[in-house]
This record gives sequence, structure tokens and C-alpha cells, in this order.
Amino acid sequence: MAISDHVARRVRQERESRGMTRAALAARCTALGWPCSWPCTKTIITNLELGMSNGRKCGRPVRVDELVVIAAALDVPVLDFLAGARLPPGAHLTDPPRTVTIRLPAGARITIDE
Repeated sequence: MAISDHVARRVRQERESRGMTRAALAARCTALGWPCSWPCTKTIITNLELGMSNGRKCGRPVRVDELVVIAAALDVPVLDFLAGARLPPGAHLTDPPRTVTIRLPAGARITIDE
């Protein structure tokens, strides 16, 4: 399974485990500062959750800037969405600890301690 499809599946799992609808997640993402010039919609979340390997033309991979907002909306660390993914040879999710501050367009801040 491609990493983008793994992330798509994890987004859906986390959303469903919270009893959140796609529309509710989209509204929360928009409120936090969706990284596009248009608001996040239920259709966008549906397409992200479909991923790329489903044989349908409407799915698409999750962009990193979108994943950061989705993670904040679901209150899940970004790296949790990658946990369990098959990484390319030599790739690792664990690096030396560091703090990264990401500023979202709406002015919200998310600090991820890896």
C-alpha cells in the first residue's frame, strides 16, 4: 500500500473513531485554517479518504499542509498518520528530537514535538 493511501485510511479511521462526519471534519479544518484559497468541504475530505489506489478517478493524495490541519482538527499527532506505513528502504520516521512550529493561515499555531 502506498504511503498516501495508508495516510488516507488513517484519516478515515481517526475521523470515524471520534464519531465525526466528513462535513464536521471539513468545517473544523476550515476553522483552523485550511491551506487553500477555498474552504475545506465534505467532498474534499471524501476524496482524500478515498486515496489513490481505490481504482476510482476521484481520489487524491493528502498534501502535507493539509495533513497538518487535519491532524490538528482530529487532535492527533501528525506522525500517528504515518505509523505502520511501509516506508521506502532507508527511510525512517524517527529522527533526533526537535521542535517544529507551523503557522497556519488562520493564525493558529501547532507545535509538534517529535
